[in-house]
Amino acid sequence: MSLISTLKQTFWTLFIGREEMHFRSALIIAFFATFMNSLNSALASWSVTSLAPRASTLPELLKIPTITAGATLFLSGVLIETISEIQRARFKADAQNTGKPYAGGLFGLARNINYTGFTLWKAGYALVAAGPGFGILVAAFHFYDFARRAVPILDEYCAKRYGEDWLVVRKKVPSVLIPAVY
Repeated sequence: MSLISTLKQTFWTLFIGREEMHFRSALIIAFFATFMNSLNSALASWSVTSLAPRASTLPELLKIPTITAGATLFLSGVLIETISEIQRARFKADAQNTGKPYAGGLFGLARNINYTGFTLWKAGYALVAAGPGFGILVAAFHFYDFARRAVPILDEYCAKRYGEDWLVVRKKVPSVLIPAVY
């Protein structure tokens, strides 16, 4: 899972992300990602060497509910985040869409569906690594961070940048993070 998350982030950086990233921000993001991946790897190693049920093959491993649920959340989240970002990048690459907000594809389900995908894959990774307690803690942390910090900042930015067009998007896509829920 560490490899997949690293490849996903590298893909985003090289092919999708267009925003300038300051060194300090890049350093904080890299530190946090490395810390969480290392923590998940350490907890996974601990889980494997503990009294937890032992599985020697993939089919046996997938019989463990937390592994199956975590892997499903992880893969779903990676796909949701990556596909939504690709869809938005394609929209922005079209010169006819310059200066327009995007509310199509997966972003038509929730205005910040990419954050939802990120939260799902991080929580799934944590669930596989250390079980339900850690998975719920990671999901709650990311949801709280996005709902209380990142989304309000982004919403304010979009309101200033897109004006009336952003109000139309907000009306068209009322869900912020979770389609039809929040």
